Amino acid sequence: MIKMKHKYFDVSSLLKEDIDELATEDSIEIDDDNFKKIQIRGKITYKLRLYRTNIGILGKGKVRYKLDLTCSRCLKDIKEEIEAIFEEVFLKEEKKGMIKSNAKEIFMIKNMRIDVVPPIRQLILLSNPLKPLCKPDC
Repeated sequence: MIKMKHKYFDVSSLLKEDIDELATEDSIEIDDDNFKKIQIRGKITYKLRLYRTNIGILGKGKVRYKLDLTCSRCLKDIKEEIEAIFEEVFLKEEKKGMIKSNAKEIFMIKNMRIDVVPPIRQLILLSNPLKPLCKPDC
């Protein structure tokens, strides 16, 4: 497994309307200093389907990973498996002006390629439990 900051996919065939969807499945380890605080155990795996839309590419799928956590009440070490739903839009460069929201990072298609690592990184950061518990009644 390679530590990476980027994982690019060529989506030119989707954008040129040669095909309607593209499927991909892989595992990664994200190399990011801010990400080291999260104790991910093993691989981050993802299974995505990419669809052509009028504004770019829609990515849908699942991201799975395992965490080493500490119970927020009793401080016992716990291991948790997370499965998060991935759903992101990658915009064509000419459609960037359509988005007026500051609430979400905008992911762009550059040189007919998309980078799936930034949205996966964002999804993992948002999917982690705020107050992990070793059991519901702890």
